[in-house]
Amino acid sequence: MRMTLAEFGAMSLAFKKSAFRFETLPHYAGESERAGLALFLSGAEKPADHNERTHETMRRLAAEGKKVQKVKVVSRPYTDYTRYALEWSIPGSVAAGWEHRILDVTDRNVDLPTFDYWLYDDSKVVVVNYDDDGVPVDAELIEGDDVERYRRWRDLALEESVPFSVFRA
Repeated sequence: MRMTLAEFGAMSLAFKKSAFRFETLPHYAGESERAGLALFLSGAEKPADHNERTHETMRRLAAEGKKVQKVKVVSRPYTDYTRYALEWSIPGSVAAGWEHRILDVTDRNVDLPTFDYWLYDDSKVVVVNYDDDGVPVDAELIEGDDVERYRRWRDLALEESVPFSVFRA
């Protein structure tokens, strides 16, 4: 079932126990990413309040006992966006309670999808569709028996990835 981005946004905070994101694109250009990426590329220092609204939400979800995980697929050489994510975005998200893992596919092939999705409470999937520039366009809700393959992909992504802290070491 197709969803608008507004419908997806409302659903993204309504999960009860767990949310998992599988992130595959080398570049994202949504509203929240564009300004931060431009500042990063300018050579400026990261503002102390960078992504603070998102971090507040993450801290609240963690305080409610909700688990949020993400596996980010990367490949060398890193894109500007990937460098921005690794240096500016992910460290703050980890500090706010989000479990980030990195799956480096530079020298290997892992049998996982090449598109982004969210898995909520092991029972609902939202596939997010992006245009060629990395701007989110719409989303698709998947429920029922079709969710099982997304759970398998999640498990494989978690198995093949490493925690962000290990990746950065």
